[in-house]
Amino acid sequence: MATPTLPELPAELISQIAQYLFKGPTELYGVYGLRLTCRALREKTRWEFSKAAFSTLNVDFYPESLKRLGTICQHHEFCKAVKRIYFAHDEQQTISLGKIDEEVRTTVSEKVQPVIIRVLTDSFKRLPNVSDIVIIAPFVARFLQY
Repeated sequence: MATPTLPELPAELISQIAQYLFKGPTELYGVYGLRLTCRALREKTRWEFSKAAFSTLNVDFYPESLKRLGTICQHHEFCKAVKRIYFAHDEQQTISLGKIDEEVRTTVSEKVQPVIIRVLTDSFKRLPNVSDIVIIAPFVARFLQY
């Protein structure tokens, strides 16, 4: 009888092996490497990877971050792994709106707010297991005017 290779082992064993590769929520390189070796290992570690990589999300209101949230929410397995969402803002980053007057400021607000509301509404509908949403204060984006 031949000795099975790693990809041939049952998913339960692969899952237990993968747990030893998790160094923390931000150090998933060991699992990334395992998942990249072959499709069988990627499939057998999907749930463990989902829990480790997506159980806690950090989101701000920049387009890249909102797009990432939307993408995770559209994935049929990753969205189930999300348990906690932190909303915060990096005070070092600024959003440039150029030189604006009151009329333009109102127009920007009218255009941006519905987009954020739509993205968050669509996203939250697809997160069945979220138990915490944390907003880290002060939640104020700094805007540059020039």
